[in-house]
Amino acid sequence: LKPTVMASYVSGETNKDAPDARYFNPERLEKKLKALHAQFPQITRLEPIGTTHQGRPVWALLISANPGKTGAHDPKMFERPTILFDGMH
Repeated sequence: LKPTVMASYVSGETNKDAPDARYFNPERLEKKLKALHAQFPQITRLEPIGTTHQGRPVWALLISANPGKTGAHDPKMFERPTILFDGMH
């Protein structure tokens, strides 16, 4: 397995070079997340939350009615229904 092809599944698009064609490589994943944020800036916030061992950013895309006002530091964030999609494997 090549580390560059392992990333979170984002849509129905495929990557024919990957071990599982449904997975994006990190560059395609970043491009897709940025495109989603650009398309829906009023309900999303995109930010890097860390880096991989290879030095690439780990992205988090928050989808919320108030994405600019919600953050991990806001205790009320956990009082609302929440779902987390995690690409760990």
